[in-house]
Amino acid sequence: MKIKLYIDVLFAVNAWADLGLLILTAWIMGVTAARHRLLLAACFGGIWSSVIPFLELSGVWRVLLTVGIAGPLLCRIAFGQRSRRFLARAVISLFLSSIFLGGAFTLVRFHTGIGYMAERFFHETDGAADLLLFGALTAFAVLLGKSAISFFLAQREEMQKLVLVRVQRKEREVTV
Repeated sequence: MKIKLYIDVLFAVNAWADLGLLILTAWIMGVTAARHRLLLAACFGGIWSSVIPFLELSGVWRVLLTVGIAGPLLCRIAFGQRSRRFLARAVISLFLSSIFLGGAFTLVRFHTGIGYMAERFFHETDGAADLLLFGALTAFAVLLGKSAISFFLAQREEMQKLVLVRVQRKEREVTV
């Protein structure tokens, strides 16, 4: 069985996915990263995913190279020169968020009609339109998710503020 693999589409899809995962990792860790560093790291991830299928390595070696080299390099490029402990936490956050999002997308794809509609859409249209739509939907989802999370965190902080109640009883004041 032969598979047509378009290297530009493979690069673009993986670069978008890496960008989303790096933004999520930065948010989880509570750090900021420069946009140009995130884009550079995402491009590195796209290049990595475009090159690795053509290397004649067993599956175990591919996974080891990805976990041992590509993950730390992605985090190093995105977040800059920081401590080894920070890098280890960033790599763990990156892989855990990718596992979580991969599972979430798989659940959505297989347990709703979206999987069928997406497959039908991707097979019946040209690749450029698919890529533009995927990029637009990804950007919309990231922005919507980020704003929703920020809103709920702000609401949570407002609710956690202490309410001071003063009770005066026989010339004694108590603040709770």
